[in-house]
Amino acid sequence: MCGQWGIHGYQKNNHDETAFNNWQAVLKQLAHKNCYITLWGGEPLLAPGVFDLARKIKDSGHKLAVVTNGTLLEKHADDWVTADNLFISIDGPAEIHDTIRGIPGCFDRIDRGIRKIRKNFPLQKISILTTLLEENYNKLAELGKYLSGIPADCWILGPQIFLSCTRLEKYRSFLDKMNFPDCSSGSWLAEFPPELGKKIEQYSAELITLFPELDIKIGGHGFTPGMIEKWYDKPDSAPVQKCYAPWRRLSIRSDGSTSFCLDITDGSLGGISEHTPAEIFSGQIAENFRNEIRYGGNPACSRCIWNLHPEDYRYSGKP
Repeated sequence: MCGQWGIHGYQKNNHDETAFNNWQAVLKQLAHKNCYITLWGGEPLLAPGVFDLARKIKDSGHKLAVVTNGTLLEKHADDWVTADNLFISIDGPAEIHDTIRGIPGCFDRIDRGIRKIRKNFPLQKISILTTLLEENYNKLAELGKYLSGIPADCWILGPQIFLSCTRLEKYRSFLDKMNFPDCSSGSWLAEFPPELGKKIEQYSAELITLFPELDIKIGGHGFTPGMIEKWYDKPDSAPVQKCYAPWRRLSIRSDGSTSFCLDITDGSLGGISEHTPAEIFSGQIAENFRNEIRYGGNPACSRCIWNLHPEDYRYSGKP
C-alpha cells in the first residue's frame, strides 16, 4: 500500500533499491519514445533523487504521473515537479484511513501536504485513489465532502483485487509453470460476507450521485458500478477480456526487477541493471508470459480491474 503496509498491504520491498544511475540509463534508452511514465511504489517520495528523476522525465518529453500515499507531500512541496497527474491514496475519512494504514495522524499529514501542493502548484491535477474495502465502503460520503473542499479533480473508487481459495491454488500452479518465486500470492486471498458486493455497489452509486463535481470513476479502467456486486460476491466469474498490458507497458520496480503488472508482482521478466527495457520487453520470459495471457493461463489476471480498461490494457487478440 504505497510504502505503508496497513492491514491490506502487500508491496513490501525485501530487495535492495536500484542505483539512481540505472534509472538515468533507462531514460536514455527511452529517448524519443514519448512514454507515459508513472513513479509508483512502494512510496516513490522516499527514493533519493526522485525529483531529479522527475525533472529528467519531463525534460525528455515524457508524460509523468506520481502515485503516493501522500504522507511526504508537505515535506517535499517546495521541491515538487508538476506532474501530468498526482495520484494520492486515501482509504476513508481520518479515523478510517488511520486505522486501515495503522498509523495515527496519517490522514492529517496527507491533508497538510495536499493543501500545500494546492497552494504552491494550483494547476497540479490531483486524483484520489480509494480502494473499496469491507472496512470503509459505507463511510466514504464523509471523505467525499472533504475531497470536494480541496478540491480534488478526480476520485477513483477501485474494487479490491483479491483471489478466492480456488483461484489462488490455480495461480500458484501458474507460478510454478513460469518458474516464478511465490512472493506475495497469500496476501491476495480474501473471503467476504454474503452480499457485500451488492452493498458496495449501492453505496458507490450513491456517491456518484452525491458528488458529481468529483468526476468519480469506478476503477478508472472501464469498470462500471453495475459490475461491483458480481466482482465481490462471485469472485470466480472471470471477465471475457484478456489484459493488453504485456503488449503496451513495462513496470520497473524499485529494485530494478520488472513485470507487466502493477499489482501482481511475483517473478521478474529481467533486471534493468543487466538488460535494456527493449531487451526485457522482447525477451523469452516476456513472450512466455504473453502466451499465457493469450490463452487465459494466469488465473490472477482475470481478477484484475486493469484488464477491463477500454483501450490501453484490454487484449483484443491482436498484439
